[in-house]
Order: sequence, then C-alpha cells, then structure tokens
Amino acid sequence: MLGRKSLLMVIQNVLTGIVGYVGLFFILRYSGLESYGILQFAISYLGVFSFILDMGFSTAHIKKISEGFDPWKGISVYFTVKLILIFIFTAVSISSIFFIKFITGRNLSSPYEYYTIILIIFYYIMQSLVMFYQATFNALSKAAIISVPRIIEATFRNILYILTSYFIARNLYNKNSFSMTLAFILVLSYILYVFLYSIYAKDWKFVKPEREDYKTYFRFAVPVSITSIFATVSIYSSNLILQYYWGPIFLGAYISISNIIVFVNSTTNSLSSFILPNLSSSYKNEDIKKYSWLMLEFEKFISIAILPMVIFFIIFSPEILNLWTSSLIQFSSVLIILSINAYVNAINIPYLTHFNAINKPKNIMKIQIFISILLIVMDIITIPKNFFGIKMLGLGTTGLALSIFITSAVGSTVYRKLVSKYIKNFVNTVVIKQIVSGILTGMILYLIIIFNLPARNWYFLIIYFILTYIVFVFISYIIKGINKNDLKYILDSININEMLKYIKNELRRL
Repeated sequence: MLGRKSLLMVIQNVLTGIVGYVGLFFILRYSGLESYGILQFAISYLGVFSFILDMGFSTAHIKKISEGFDPWKGISVYFTVKLILIFIFTAVSISSIFFIKFITGRNLSSPYEYYTIILIIFYYIMQSLVMFYQATFNALSKAAIISVPRIIEATFRNILYILTSYFIARNLYNKNSFSMTLAFILVLSYILYVFLYSIYAKDWKFVKPEREDYKTYFRFAVPVSITSIFATVSIYSSNLILQYYWGPIFLGAYISISNIIVFVNSTTNSLSSFILPNLSSSYKNEDIKKYSWLMLEFEKFISIAILPMVIFFIIFSPEILNLWTSSLIQFSSVLIILSINAYVNAINIPYLTHFNAINKPKNIMKIQIFISILLIVMDIITIPKNFFGIKMLGLGTTGLALSIFITSAVGSTVYRKLVSKYIKNFVNTVVIKQIVSGILTGMILYLIIIFNLPARNWYFLIIYFILTYIVFVFISYIIKGINKNDLKYILDSININEMLKYIKNELRRL
C-alpha cells in the first residue's frame, strides 16, 4: 500500500510537471526571461520572510499526528498557529516594502517589481493555508486527497499562463508589465487550491486545545523553525545576490532552469512524503531493525526513480533547454549541475528525516546553520565579478549552481556520518551499484550525441527518456542494483486496477 501511495504521488507529479512545462514554455516564448525574472525576484524577495509562515509547525504536525496525537487537537493547534504566523508575515512584508520605498528613499529597478511583490504577498498567504491542509493529509497518509487538488490547481494555473502569454504577453510593447499578470494568476490558482482542500476537510472538528498541547508542538517546532529560517533565507538570498549582480534576465534564466529541474525535486518529495510518518512509527515502537531497513529501502527506491531522470537531463541538457527557448542553451551547465545536485539531495532525504523521526531536530538545526552560512560565502565567491573591490570568480548563474551543489554535498556527507552511528551504515551499497549503472547508462546514451542522431524534437526526447529508464533498469538488474523483489514491488505498485480501487476507496470516505 505504501508503494501504491507513493506512486500515486509520483503520477500526480508527472501530470502537474507536464502542464507546468507547457506553461513555462509559453511564458518564456511570448513574454521573455526578463518579465519572468521580475516575478521570481518578487517571490525571492518575500521568500526571505516566508519562514515566518511555517516556523517548523508543519513538520511538528506531521510527526505528532503520525505518532498518535489526537488529530482534532492537532488540527486546532496547527490552524491557530497558522493564522498568527500569517498575520506576522503580512505585517513584516508590508513593513519591508514601506521601509525600502519611504524610509531609505531607494527604488527598485522597475515599478512593476513593487506591484508584483504586493500581489505575491497574497500568494504566500494562500500557499501557507495549502501547507496546513497538505501537512494534515500527509500525517494521515491520504495520498489521493493530497494529489487531486494539486493536479486541478496546476492545470488551472498553467492554462491561464498559456492563454495570457499567447493572447496578452506577445502583444505587449513593455513585456515587463506581464509579471503582474503572472503574479495574479498565482494568487487566483492558490485560492482555488485552498477551496479544493477545504472540501475534503469539511468533516474536520476544531476543538479547544489545552495549553500543554501547544507546548507539545512548540517544543518540537522551535529547533525545526531555526533550521527553516536559515535554509529559507540562504536560498532566497542567493537569488537576490544573482539579481543584484547580473540582473533579472540571468535570474529569470536560473529560475527557469530550476523549474525544469523541479520535476526531479518534486518527484523526490512525492516519493518521500511518507518517510517521516513511517520512520516515526517504527522508532516509537522501538523496532530498530525495521527502522534501519526502511531507511535503506527508501533511499534505494528514491534512487531508482530519480537517477535515470538525472542522467537524461545531463546528457541532453542543450536539447532540453532548447525546447523552451534557445536563449537558455548558453546556461546548459546550470542544468547539469542542478541535476546532479537534485540526486544528491534526493538520496539524502531519509538521512535528514532521521533526526526528526528520533526527536532530535536540533541536530538538523546545527547542520543547516553551517550549510546556510557556507552557501552565502560560496555565493559571494562564485557569483559576482568583484565584491567590494575584491575580484571574485564572476560565474553568475553557473556560480550559484556550483555553490548549491557544493553545500549539498557537504551537508549530505555530514548527515550520513551522523546517521551511520545509529543504523551502522554509512554507504548504501545497492545505491552505489545504481550509480555505476547510471554512469554506464549515460555513456551508452552519449553515443546518440556522438553519432549526431536526431534529438532536437520533443518526440525524440520522449523516446530517449523512456530508453534511459529501460537501459538503467537492465544494467542495474545485471549488476544487482535492482533485484527480482524490487521489480515485483514496482510492478505491483503500478497495477492500474489496484490503484483505481485505492483512489476510489479513499475518496469515498469523505
């Protein structure tokens, strides 16, 4: 059942990813990188404060409910805290805009940036409410309920992107103004998102929690929140550094590629949605043998799902970027680096989740503080051409991608070293075999490039994408990176009839 739930999340991710790619194609083709860069600047600017909207309570909520905490009390505590955090976030965001414009007397590079930022405030508020519902359904392992609204919202949003890009953006003289339209669509689609989840939550009961209930959440959330603050601020600050030194076009290019690779990241998140509830349950039951087995199994299956995709992105990076716009081809190295980084992060998720599962989020907090500081330092070294008169590498978008990869690799090593003391395993040998399979798969596929076989059209790339998985599974099976039981488990998970039964049964319980 766990495999089927995880696969359903992946299917949802595939469908939303496809419509997302089409929407991004129309945005870049008809409005250009700069208007998209302005939108991403607004998201990054407010993203610096977005940690306020969660403060670790979503993780605390998932953990506590999965451990048996009264769900109605948990929902009531979480929702109350959410409303308070939304108010604080809104006040801080508006104050920051007021401070920049009226106190410092400084202006942003474009008036459209102000208006887009204001619209994006509402997007973050709606996103926070979506997170409230998702965290609860995640804790209750409701994969179908999580997936259906995601598909509807993504389809609605990207249809609007396509229509407005084609009928409005391409006729605008100043395309930068289109950033406000994109922001408004984001807000509108997330209002729909909240509405859809509220339908599934119509039978939820809100009760008056005790003071101790709040303390239970706070004790776990505080160290997680500190982790979130450093992680969020460092990531969005990286985007702002790139914008400051290279401008909205380069930021637009970088975020565009990030959105292309986000398909890998979101697939990883879909597969790992139920890691925390399962690890927490095993730890609470003191079943260490099962706990260790789950850790390695999660890593193995995440690797099986993600690695072929990463190999495909690496080998065909120029051809993939050309599907959206030829302007992105010069940034092919960014796609390659971010693809490798996505895999490193993917297989590291079980190790990171371990500390929340065993009630030691402070360990994550300490590591994340170090990683966040390292990221900012690396950004300053790699992105600008000079920093206060000191010559730097000046690599721009490539520099940002390198900074993220280096910090991810360092963080992954630290996490594994600490977790190995608990599960007595630093390296998953099966995953090493899969990495070898991936390298061999990449070498075989590179023959397509060497012999100049057709690869520029989207239908050829789909064929090569499927071929990548076939070759990878075949080689992995030969060198024992995948066994018969794994294949049987995968085939059972993708049984269409059983999947439809599961979806119907879950949605019927509403």
